[in-house]
Amino acid sequence: MILKLLRTLVMIICIFYFLDTNSKKINAPKFGEGLFNLVGKDSTFTMKISLRFQTLATSNWDVQNGLSNLESSMLIRRSRLKFDGFAFSPKLKYKIELGFSNREQSRISPLTSYIPIYVMDAVLKWNFAGNFVLWFGQTKLPGNRERVISSANLQQVDRSLLNSRFNIDRDRDRDIGIQLRHKLKIQTDVCKPYKHRV
Repeated sequence: MILKLLRTLVMIICIFYFLDTNSKKINAPKFGEGLFNLVGKDSTFTMKISLRFQTLATSNWDVQNGLSNLESSMLIRRSRLKFDGFAFSPKLKYKIELGFSNREQSRISPLTSYIPIYVMDAVLKWNFAGNFVLWFGQTKLPGNRERVISSANLQQVDRSLLNSRFNIDRDRDRDIGIQLRHKLKIQTDVCKPYKHRV
């Protein structure tokens, strides 16, 4: 009796599942493209909302005393909520990134009346001509290559120890100001090897 009821229930669920999948198409973003992707009807703005976190687990023990004095800990190293997209034109982009982990909120300062700082990045990027982009707001300074790479793209949770020593903004995590950036497109014609012609 119970087996027959269970078989009928599974069959009904399968029928409704196949009917439901064929009846509507869901336009959900693909994996890795954020939680939500919003686009204006007239395509004058876009917004991608992303969420990520990274955990860090550590354990220490005394090897010489038979693996005694075990200490372990686990924490959320980074917890970020990010909004990015463009407004009015693809030449005017924006990025807002908020940090929510305890380690990110411990960046208190007398300049902020010792209130935790949630805003990691708040920057406008204006591509006003060719490869020139003018950045306004709070973001990372492009001091070294390791610093500019997002923590989302790192293989390890923490950066190298050298990064903290050879960094422009080592006292603070971010800086506020204006940056003028330019990308060079190096063509292969410039670096051709010399060919001897006879």
